Amino acid sequence: MNRRILLVVAVVVCVILASAVVLVIRFQGYCGTSNLPLPTFTSTPSPTESATNLKPPTSGYIDGTKIYFVSADYSYGVYPEDLVQQYTNITVIHQGDPCLYLNLTLRNDYTDNDTFPIRWGDTHWMNNGYAYMMLDVSFYDSSGAELNTTNITHAHFPFPNRDAFGIETGGTDTLNWVFSIPNLKIDHFTLSLNYLGPLPVP
Repeated sequence: MNRRILLVVAVVVCVILASAVVLVIRFQGYCGTSNLPLPTFTSTPSPTESATNLKPPTSGYIDGTKIYFVSADYSYGVYPEDLVQQYTNITVIHQGDPCLYLNLTLRNDYTDNDTFPIRWGDTHWMNNGYAYMMLDVSFYDSSGAELNTTNITHAHFPFPNRDAFGIETGGTDTLNWVFSIPNLKIDHFTLSLNYLGPLPVP
């Protein structure tokens, strides 16, 4: 009897551990830019106007970290269809609304011997070869007033950390993001990190 009970307990523990591993793999997959699900377009979104007056930040490290902003390119456009969020059925953006296509290239200059800034709650590199982060982009008009914009790249998923991503140590990645915007009069934008760590966003 005791042997049977131990066998049942062992099976249950194995099932729990296997489920946890699957969840971690799936979670890390969503944090990588290459694995993030993208919106479904009925037609290919094409820019309608070059955002020539939009001033990007100067290339350099973001918020004193070793995440380096390399470059950006951008264009105005219109969204090709209504984007409805899954599960909530909230319409995030309507067909024909103005949007901004923003491609940001970042580089991870952290090494396996580095530690992360303590303000994000973890000072130890986990030797997994990635830096995970959440990046905020703020847009302003020529008077310096912040504009009401929303990153809608993955807005069809109602998860707060849907735009999190990871970059391999020493690697460079380009984020292809889409923002809903109030008008085509954006003057400049800034970048800031609200999470950076050796593990996916909690």
